[in-house]
Amino acid sequence: MNPANHIPRHAQLQAFAMFTATVLATFALSSNPVLAQGYPEKPIRVIVPWPAGGIADVVTRIVTQPLSERLQQPIVVDNRPGANGILAANIAAKSPADGYTLFSVTSEIVSINPAVYAKLPYDAISNFVPITPVVKYFYTLTGRSDLRADTVKELVALIKSQPGKFTYGSWGMGSVGHLGMEMLSQSAGLQMLHVPFNGGPPAYNAVVGGQVDMVMMPAGIADPFRKGGKLKAIAVPMENRLFLMDNVPTMKEQGFDLVVINHVGFLAPAKTPSDIVKKLHAAISGVMQMPEVQAALKAQAADPFVLSPEEYSRFLSTELTRWGTVARKANISLEIN
Repeated sequence: MNPANHIPRHAQLQAFAMFTATVLATFALSSNPVLAQGYPEKPIRVIVPWPAGGIADVVTRIVTQPLSERLQQPIVVDNRPGANGILAANIAAKSPADGYTLFSVTSEIVSINPAVYAKLPYDAISNFVPITPVVKYFYTLTGRSDLRADTVKELVALIKSQPGKFTYGSWGMGSVGHLGMEMLSQSAGLQMLHVPFNGGPPAYNAVVGGQVDMVMMPAGIADPFRKGGKLKAIAVPMENRLFLMDNVPTMKEQGFDLVVINHVGFLAPAKTPSDIVKKLHAAISGVMQMPEVQAALKAQAADPFVLSPEEYSRFLSTELTRWGTVARKANISLEIN
């Protein structure tokens, strides 16, 4: 399928900010303030579209534990991996809009899937209302421990010497890990084989175990492996060196001006009353100011990051444009199996 066929959908998704502002304004006029006064009165479920142990899951658990204490109700993290987050998104979109189901999202769900799938069972415009992002997180270009390359230039030369031989893993077609490696491939003119896995941990284990040669891995996950000598940290695709591994050079320092950043944020099903959205936003914002939460997130190479619902909506629109451009350039067009 020609990626150009997706352009009308992109145009719709770039109107996300306007839609959200309208929805919030409507709810502000019609919602009953009594709802937030009694909310929450029972446990809250947070759907995570990735397996346990991945960076999105770890971040969600770091945030929801103190959030549970602040809201004085249990919060159950419900991992629903599959189809690059589409399975979880469909479940979240069809959940009651009562504040008792939240959706922990990454860029794949709201900024990449709409660009690479011709048809989705959920609509990123109309099925969700944003609450806030909680972190931006960063990546490391990693290689198996015995890979005969220690720099990006050495890696590029090695791959070019045997086109099509070398492999890289990711947590799915159209994932940030996939597109990040596509960015390198496009920049350097490389031929590599992509091996998609169902979630991050299987991909991480594959490069540690030597089943694949490379993975664009979340830096917080990669750091313990590199310190233990189980993989090589070749470069960080960032503007500046990463605080967690400041002895690892950026890709820009090595002649490849690539930046790969993801985020974790919270959405609610559309039509969730605005007073509940505001209460959740205030509670999450409070959690994000806690020093122990900030320290735990930074240990995962995740930067705390809070926006208002309106600001988050605009951020999602910008991210859609950024990742959509990468996906179209990579000629990625997918169908749901």
